[in-house]
Amino acid sequence: MTGYGEEAKLPEHAEPDFHQFMEYWKSLTAGGKAIPPRSQFDFLALPSLTPRYAMIEWFDGTRGPRLRYRFFGSSHQEHIGRDVTGRLIDDVWDTRTSELAHELYGNLSKSGKPHFWRRRVEFAGSPTMGFDRLICPLEEVDGRPRMFIGLWKFYVASAVESDVAPHALTIRKAD
Repeated sequence: MTGYGEEAKLPEHAEPDFHQFMEYWKSLTAGGKAIPPRSQFDFLALPSLTPRYAMIEWFDGTRGPRLRYRFFGSSHQEHIGRDVTGRLIDDVWDTRTSELAHELYGNLSKSGKPHFWRRRVEFAGSPTMGFDRLICPLEEVDGRPRMFIGLWKFYVASAVESDVAPHALTIRKAD
């Protein structure tokens, strides 16, 4: 298992949608760029995947690096019970989850590499579930990977094989 945010390649046995998403991301790197620019990503290029997307922005806030959901697809909303588009990750998740997210996206910002992960999670008050997730960086105008587009696939816990204990997630109370 790789560390949180280290490069993790897409396994061959991953669902075809993940391979289709990865091929689309790679197609945006024309001209020899390692990371495609944010302006090249089109949510409607693969419309059937849009509900499973989340776009996360890494920016410098007054208290250091911050993360914001720029887009939160309807599949995510279904699983956590609300839309968090425009919200800071710190304001959505418990402290431990927020710290792990900052570590992940900080490392992805440095590496510029996609990251695939299969994970089991427990949402407070819900049964254990799992997800596969592929995150790909996107370059901002300044040339740094400061946006990340991810594709998720949620599963019932029994369908997820994982060698890690479930990570308990607590969503903060809605405003």
